[in-house]
Amino acid sequence: MNIVVLGNVISFIGCALMVAIGLIKSKKAVLAAQCVQFTIQAAANLILGAVSGAICGLVGIARNLMITRVKHVTLWKILFIGVQAGLTFLFDGFGLLVWLPIVSAAIFTWLIDAKSPVLFKVSIILAQSLWVVYDLCYQNYAALTFDVFTILSNLVGIWLIRREEGRQA
Repeated sequence: MNIVVLGNVISFIGCALMVAIGLIKSKKAVLAAQCVQFTIQAAANLILGAVSGAICGLVGIARNLMITRVKHVTLWKILFIGVQAGLTFLFDGFGLLVWLPIVSAAIFTWLIDAKSPVLFKVSIILAQSLWVVYDLCYQNYAALTFDVFTILSNLVGIWLIRREEGRQA
C-alpha cells in the first residue's frame, strides 16, 4: 500500500471524529473527544512526514487533559504554546510551513477557556483554516476535506447555539 494512501486512510478515521466533534456543545466533551482524534491524526501525520502536525496533536492531548483537571491560566497557555513551538523546531526545523500548526494551536489554546461557546467555536474555525493549507502541502487529502467539513460543522454549531439563545430570550 502506498504511504500516502495509508496516511490518508488513518487520517480519514480521525477526520470523521473531528467533524462529529464540531456538533458537540459541551466544551469538556469536545476536549475529551479531541484527545482520541489527536492521537489518530498524529499517527497519520507521522506517516505522511508532517512532523509539526503530529507534535501539535500530541501536545494538544496533554493540553486538553490538563485543562479538564485544573483551571487554565495564562501561564499554562504560554507553556503549552512554548513546548509545542520548541518541540516543533527541534524535530522539524524552522521552515514557514511548520508555523501553521503552531499558530493554529496557539489560537485554540489562547481561546480554549473562552466563556462564550460561540467564541470557542470561532477559535476552532480559525485554527482549522490554517490546517487546510498545511494538509494540502503534505498531501493529507482526507484531513483537508474534513478540515473544510469541521469549519462548516462549527458554523452550524454556532448557528444552533444562537438559535437556542434566541428561543430562551
